[in-house]
Amino acid sequence: MRFTHISLATGALTAMLMISGVCSAEEGELQLGLATPFLEYESMDAEIEFANTTTDLEASGLTWGLRHEVAGELGYGVTPNIVIGGLFQLGGTSSEEQIEDAPETESSEWGFFLGPKFDYMFLPGDKVQPFIGAVLGIAHAKETEGDVETSFTAFQIMGRAGVRAFVTNGFSIDPSLAIAYLTGSGEIDNDNLTADLSGSAFQVGVLLGISGWLD
Repeated sequence: MRFTHISLATGALTAMLMISGVCSAEEGELQLGLATPFLEYESMDAEIEFANTTTDLEASGLTWGLRHEVAGELGYGVTPNIVIGGLFQLGGTSSEEQIEDAPETESSEWGFFLGPKFDYMFLPGDKVQPFIGAVLGIAHAKETEGDVETSFTAFQIMGRAGVRAFVTNGFSIDPSLAIAYLTGSGEIDNDNLTADLSGSAFQVGVLLGISGWLD
């Protein structure tokens, strides 16, 4: 579950929050957050059905470094410890490749995730507040490589654990560890041929984020 202007958006949000009124993560306050994955491991099992033939696939991989992907969240403190709201994630890349005299191949991928979230904050009022949370939602991804187009829609459940370190009363730095499981189905299209796709994936990632807390 990739934008190139993450640093610009983060800088704008930081400036807005630094000049906002004094506030902290507690009851009755609004959270505005941005985050991006820094380290992610994924293990995937998939099944492709075409012309009464089934093919099983397995894949896993580790990626690290800032990516063209951004997650945003909106929350509201219903008690000093509990923040409820929603989380969305968007990302995408595109590229062109040409090998010797072969025709140029274009490829692209994009995806999104959207769902409600629940966070439990420990030590409300302190400068460093550990938290745990859960998110349930829908993920969709689409990938195109030449004439082959793959789409996949899945139900995803994600758990998070991290800390919110308050640089000021209204601005926190939020590193976290996220564990997610998703399962769903889709299609692989190549000209007039279509294959059914189903599968599941397990993901573990480290996210770097920031949040502003508005009274």
